[in-house]
Amino acid sequence: MAELTVRSDLAAKLNEIAQRENRAVDEVLETLLSHYELPTSSIAPENLEASKKLRSRLYKQARQYWQQTNDQERLKLTDDELDAQFWLMDDEGVPHLKSEQDKVILHPNSLTKLAEKGREMDFQAEESDISNRSREILDQELADHLTRHTDSSPNG
Repeated sequence: MAELTVRSDLAAKLNEIAQRENRAVDEVLETLLSHYELPTSSIAPENLEASKKLRSRLYKQARQYWQQTNDQERLKLTDDELDAQFWLMDDEGVPHLKSEQDKVILHPNSLTKLAEKGREMDFQAEESDISNRSREILDQELADHLTRHTDSSPNG
């Protein structure tokens, strides 16, 4: 068992919820924390690699920002440390760590709302091959368009 120090107002809220639900505080915390766990077993290996590349790009952008703002402490963070601490880039391109979650006010935007709805509905996007087949698709669509256009022309 480990000890955890929290603000008294948070402790009071946890105790109140535990009493109201007739549960132990540990169970309440476990339920709350379950919303933040990422089920790694459901992530395909190729998606893990894509996720790693995305994080790497985000960390690069974050480091550029911290370089511009002369934030030496955050510049020293390794990728592994950022994996544990990085939260998000806000709409203005400012990187934030998880420790700032209670200090940062994010303004909702339509993309964020869409992502939240997708998450609520447990939406799983299927992989698309459009980028791999763009030339083939364009050639076929253009050919179809030209065929329809020439077939319906008054001179044809």
